[in-house]
Amino acid sequence: MHTATVSIKGASLRFEPAGGLVKQIWFECGTENSEELSALARAILAIDALAESVIADYWVDRIGRVRDQAFLKSYLHELSGEET
Repeated sequence: MHTATVSIKGASLRFEPAGGLVKQIWFECGTENSEELSALARAILAIDALAESVIADYWVDRIGRVRDQAFLKSYLHELSGEET
């Protein structure tokens, strides 16, 4: 099984296989546009609906469960570049 990459406007998702399963999903966010971040958020939530997921973002030094609504909201807000 080969690595697959899916692009959505402003971001990309890379699926890393292990045997017949997906071992890790990597994403890169290259936008602060709210509509593009919303599309990324929907993709992250869709993946989490299939299998409980954790975000480990080494660039901004954040880790948390996607199902933790407070974490996900705060994390996406940070990606948007908006001041708190």
